[in-house]
Amino acid sequence: MNPPGDARRGRSRGISDATLLRWAPKAYLAVAVGLVPWVVYLAVALPRRATAAHYRLAWVGFDCFLALALARTAYLGYRRRPQAELTAVVTATLLLVDAWFDVTTSPTTADLWQAVILATFAEIPAALASLYLVRRVDRIIAAQLEVAATAEHSPPADSPADGVGVTLSEPGEVRLELEDEDPPAAPVG
Repeated sequence: MNPPGDARRGRSRGISDATLLRWAPKAYLAVAVGLVPWVVYLAVALPRRATAAHYRLAWVGFDCFLALALARTAYLGYRRRPQAELTAVVTATLLLVDAWFDVTTSPTTADLWQAVILATFAEIPAALASLYLVRRVDRIIAAQLEVAATAEHSPPADSPADGVGVTLSEPGEVRLELEDEDPPAAPVG
């Protein structure tokens, strides 16, 4: 088994990409399943009303994170960087969470209507626009990977993605394929 490129140069990368891609989905699934009883417990145990000691700080802080996510997505989009895909997902998530909590924490009917209108005409459409950006960037990256995959170039031996390969199963569909951690030994002679 060849050590990862960084290990050959005297630096340890820690966990290999192949190992990470093997156990991470299992860990996320375990946490998701483990949250189900917790959600049921919260639905039964939490009080219907509560007073938050730092309510204003929570909302101001949340909106600061939202503004940062929007600004970073705008910057990366303007620079045409593929990382805009990640920040657009974060932005969409924050917008949907903002809409949810604005609506569900509205103390009066007037506040509720204001939150519903803002969610319907601003936050949810902006989240959908962010997800559309994600889709477009993903298609651009897939097209670029397809072009790169058809090129006659092979990746260098010390590629940073040791243990992980990119394959194209269909046009526009990119999959990460895990290589065996211990490749079979080459025949002798």
